[in-house]
Amino acid sequence: MCGSELVIEGEVAGTITSTGTLIIGARGKVTGDIEAGCVTIHGSVEGNVLARQRCALKAGSNLQGDVEAPRLAVDETASLVGKAIITANRDHFGVLELKSGVGGPGH
Repeated sequence: MCGSELVIEGEVAGTITSTGTLIIGARGKVTGDIEAGCVTIHGSVEGNVLARQRCALKAGSNLQGDVEAPRLAVDETASLVGKAIITANRDHFGVLELKSGVGGPGH
């Protein structure tokens, strides 16, 4: 697991760095880059996300920025506008370009 847990249910502007788990609650909004062990997004993020172990975009969440993680889970009603880099290990990685939102109405 990712260790200690931080939950954000309000608005945060700036860079967030943690070795543990970061959870952006349904009412949470982050404007800035995130680096953490595990990241779970229920709310919205405008910035890039680097998750050392796992990133999950939950139902109704919105990420406008790039995400890099060894494991990525995206709910069918989540929105991801950016680039997803899946890093199985640091020597090999795949890149998936997303030009528009994933899930949501009309997708």
